[in-house]
Amino acid sequence: MRQLASDQPGYFEIFEGAGDSGWYFMCNCPCGCKYPDIVPLEKAGESRHSGKHWGWDGNLTHPTITPSFERHTPCGVHFNLNAGVYTIHGDGAPGAADIYRAP
Repeated sequence: MRQLASDQPGYFEIFEGAGDSGWYFMCNCPCGCKYPDIVPLEKAGESRHSGKHWGWDGNLTHPTITPSFERHTPCGVHFNLNAGVYTIHGDGAPGAADIYRAP
């Protein structure tokens, strides 16, 4: 599995997969539980994935990704990423104090 450059809660990377597999979003859970997540993205205006994917506005440093993420891990956190900033919903685990914000 791909390793992220930081273990900071909420740290994310968007990368293009091998071959023509498309774009992917990978992050450390923003609650700080240490469970990573990776999902396929469909960049606005492109169509590569035929299965379940998340929409992405194409911004690498301050992305907006839809729909929200509802984790099925022990933390159960539910969050959105809008313009590179996480919003934690009240129905999941609380966000960590040092949530990563894109530069």
